[in-house]
Amino acid sequence: MKAPLSNPSSLVLRVALLQCGTGPPYASRVPSLYSKLLKSRPEHTKIEIDVYDVMKESYPSDYSQVDAVIISGSTSSAYDADAWIQRLQEEIRALHAAEQRILGICFGHQIIAQALGGRVERNPRGFAAGWRQFRLSAAAQWALRWGGAEM
Repeated sequence: MKAPLSNPSSLVLRVALLQCGTGPPYASRVPSLYSKLLKSRPEHTKIEIDVYDVMKESYPSDYSQVDAVIISGSTSSAYDADAWIQRLQEEIRALHAAEQRILGICFGHQIIAQALGGRVERNPRGFAAGWRQFRLSAAAQWALRWGGAEM
């Protein structure tokens, strides 16, 4: 089991962002959006984000050097047969087996579910994207070590 993140006086959280989209808004906005999201971190915590373009087969060479992995959204579908999607699923299974912390956003959570045996289906209403506001339960806040209930 991966050791829990401690909270020493100066913690550096190293994040690998697996970017799964190249067109607008992904290529230009995604890294900064995740950086802004992660700025609501505990005091005295520094976040270092390295971005990997998984559509071009770019991945960290050593996942033991990162504390967490974020898998971004994409205009692609988890059930597409593209080679980069198949490789991403292999990476996810290896990360899961190594008990690495993984967070999937939109396409990211769908591809995690599919890689680990879940089923992802086409939305009958078509592609949807955008911001949604939601409230985290106390259990979710604890699991994410989040400072507030609203995102």
